[in-house]
Amino acid sequence: MKRSPPKADPNQPVDPKRAKRQAQRTMVTKARDLAAQLHTENPAANFILFEGKHHGSVIPDAMAKAVDVAIQPQ
Repeated sequence: MKRSPPKADPNQPVDPKRAKRQAQRTMVTKARDLAAQLHTENPAANFILFEGKHHGSVIPDAMAKAVDVAIQPQ
């Protein structure tokens, strides 16, 4: 007798790793959209994606970039 696979719980992601990747893409899309909106008011506003970094590990790179931008002459 062939068994059917268990039904997915609609309140839980089928694959947690896939759900995490989807959420990250959503965050990046929202951040890009915000940067585009800010750019219309201030052309100096840009979006930077730090490849391979996540919410916590991006902080040192983002801070270094912020300092670089802040000390550039106007």
